[in-house]
Amino acid sequence: GYTRSPDFPVSDGGFNQNLIDSVDAFAFKFNRDGNFLYWSTCIGGSSYESGEGIAADDSLNVIVVGETKSNDFPVAGVPFQDTYQRELDIFIIKLCATNPSPEIEIRGDIQLCDGEETILDAGPGYKHYWWDPGGEETRTITITQSGEFYVTVADSGGCLGTSDPVTITVHPNPEVSITGIPEFCDGDSTLLSASPGFETYSWSNSN
Repeated sequence: GYTRSPDFPVSDGGFNQNLIDSVDAFAFKFNRDGNFLYWSTCIGGSSYESGEGIAADDSLNVIVVGETKSNDFPVAGVPFQDTYQRELDIFIIKLCATNPSPEIEIRGDIQLCDGEETILDAGPGYKHYWWDPGGEETRTITITQSGEFYVTVADSGGCLGTSDPVTITVHPNPEVSITGIPEFCDGDSTLLSASPGFETYSWSNSN
């Protein structure tokens, strides 16, 4: 159906927290006795929407079919059509009963030296994985450069969830420069300098 009510009851975390325009589609779930509201949400963009059909899949995700006149109707994933085309378009939207909550396991250190690596693991049980940055679509990735990394996963029902970011820092190796002469006689000396930015320095020779 649709609603014109600016105070239409919606639950915390609903797809739309309030009426977007004068007419929005809606969806809600009651218990069997109809005296307890599990959740409720408006569905729409900046113009007109109306829900015309509703169903649930085996994972209790809700699929709503309706019509829209909004050129900013929200789309997600890889839609068949991602932009408003005509005076009236049909929409199909999936509301997930629960969204996955991936947690990245760090197999190694978050502070690395140049040339070292660590592995990030998004965990088992998901159908698809998308890492950012990088775009890898595997459960684990190997990190050799500094950056902030997170992963988006899809469960078997197609519902999406994104992890908290993990920050990995790769520190450059020190560089040594000679400020004196590279060759000298026994008893003479030269000066070696290491690049700045390190807390401690420990010198050694090749012997």
